[in-house]
Amino acid sequence: MPMLQLWLAAQDSDEPALSSAIRIDVELTDVNDNVPEFERDLYNASVREEQPPGQLVAKLYARDADSDKNGKVRYKLCPMATKEKAAAPLQFELNPSTGELRTTTTLDREKMASYQFLVEASDHGSPSLTGTATVIVTVTDKNDNPPRFTRLFSVNVTENAPIGSFVIQVTSSDRDAAQNANATYSFTENPGGRFAIDPFSGNVTVAGLLDRELHEEYLLKVAAVDGSWKAETPLTISLHDMNDNAPRFLQPVFRFRLAELQQAGAFIGRVSATDADKAGPNAAITYALRQPSNFFRLDPTSGDLLSKQPLRYRRSPRGTPSPENQHVLRVVATDHGKPSLSSEATIYVNIVDANNHVPEFDKTEYFSPLPDNAVVGLSILQVAARDQQDVGVNAELVYSITGGNGTGLLDVHPSSGWLTVAKPVPRYQGQRFLLKVKATDQGVPPKTADATVSVVITAENQFSPVFSALSYQIIIPENEPISSELLTVSAADADTGLNGMVRYSINSGNVNNSFVMEPRTGAVAIHRALDY
Repeated sequence: MPMLQLWLAAQDSDEPALSSAIRIDVELTDVNDNVPEFERDLYNASVREEQPPGQLVAKLYARDADSDKNGKVRYKLCPMATKEKAAAPLQFELNPSTGELRTTTTLDREKMASYQFLVEASDHGSPSLTGTATVIVTVTDKNDNPPRFTRLFSVNVTENAPIGSFVIQVTSSDRDAAQNANATYSFTENPGGRFAIDPFSGNVTVAGLLDRELHEEYLLKVAAVDGSWKAETPLTISLHDMNDNAPRFLQPVFRFRLAELQQAGAFIGRVSATDADKAGPNAAITYALRQPSNFFRLDPTSGDLLSKQPLRYRRSPRGTPSPENQHVLRVVATDHGKPSLSSEATIYVNIVDANNHVPEFDKTEYFSPLPDNAVVGLSILQVAARDQQDVGVNAELVYSITGGNGTGLLDVHPSSGWLTVAKPVPRYQGQRFLLKVKATDQGVPPKTADATVSVVITAENQFSPVFSALSYQIIIPENEPISSELLTVSAADADTGLNGMVRYSINSGNVNNSFVMEPRTGAVAIHRALDY
């Protein structure tokens, strides 16, 4: 504490004068007349986010020119005015003695990027005097947030878009700041490599040839990376159809047959074309004849070819089919695109003789043993049908197996009617298989006949039948009545069971079918009147 030292002297008026002195010590007591003053009015400090509590933010200092308790300073945070109440910032604490400002919690820049508040320095005088300063604490960023895509991305692109064409911009956001918020983009899934992406702008462009008919939609995956974090999002690119495909007929030539004298409007056949473009106008097809026809019309929607009038089958003077029976048409398939595309095909329509008669099998039921050791491909039985009253294709027969539990065991030759073994025979003697065989003529419309074939599994057929005589001879008068029994032939077979059963038939020489043989007994009888 400052001290003042004074000397007080007293002197009389005599000669010589006499004097004396006294020392006076004056102690000065302090008056609290100085306000604490901070080193600066504004403190700027920073602290990194996500750091544990207790981080030193700043060291504040204020001086007071007074002495003793009047010059001793203590520090505190001033309340921050909020809508609800006035409160000191809870994220910080200020040491009242040292002025050290520290964090009390972990700070998150994405919630609060900076804090501004007042600090107060007050002395211990009475009354106490105070000074204030402003503190701004900036929370620096840590890369603690991944990029986030702003939305789901999908776009339509024209299928013939040239390489380099802009498709879409992929964007993302990042709650971090500055460099931590800068994302680079790339594809993690890019089927076929048909697209490219700029790593900085996120612009997606065409990088390969696009054809909707080969690939209608591309499902890509885009990644955004900010250095520490990675986020992904799907990108759907659908190709918008262009009319770049002409209709294509299923075949270049269509051949149809029309029975003569069919009523007008008779269905002849159907032409059909497909269009590889997307369903809609580009793939919708209309059919038309290149040149109008007096005999035929074509349904523009279905492609059905119909007759306009009854047409007669014509023969040449030699009795062979006339060239007039064949009609040649050109058909055009046109799509509805803009501009439209088209293609053509040829139609041959043959007028055929009316198919008036049904084929007939020689018999409706056939029977044959099948040795259990029969090899695949062995012919066992021939079925036969005839269409004797028709001619040409109307009399051409095709054989097929249409049902029965023997399907798969036997095949039938479509032309000859021979039944052959199709797979190894089950070794169960006595097992019976039934087949339904159909004979179909080639007329328009086709007509059919059915027969049943019964096959029984037998042991190996080791022996051939042996006739009781090498030849048979008989003399009869020419006027012998029809159905007269002439003689009975006899043969024996050393096999057992079905393999030993003998059936008889006339093999050759039966001119004009004059004779008939009973298949079970071997009896020969007159079938037609004889004329010597």
